[in-house]
Amino acid sequence: MRSDEAILAQLLSLSWRGIVRIIAVMNQKGGTGKTTTVVNLGFALAQSGLQTLLVDLDAQGNLGVSFGIEGERGLYHILVDGSDPNACAVNVRSHLHLISSNETVACAD
Repeated sequence: MRSDEAILAQLLSLSWRGIVRIIAVMNQKGGTGKTTTVVNLGFALAQSGLQTLLVDLDAQGNLGVSFGIEGERGLYHILVDGSDPNACAVNVRSHLHLISSNETVACAD
């Protein structure tokens, strides 16, 4: 079994029902597979029946692009306008939701 498959199998074997878990995928260097990892991990968790929320923190917004989604409201609106995260989350598929980002999030300082 490949190492990424072993990690996913271990994550899915945990008893997650009723527990909120936060998994952060980050690296300053570009081109390290962060978006690809999040897309695949999010899809696998949702497919296993876990409610999954992906939050794109990158101003390039590649996570939304990967799903072909551009939300009307995103992370910027949550951080700056105080919008309700539930209103900004876009349903990607069953059990999988996304709060998208774009270049406006860089202005959220």
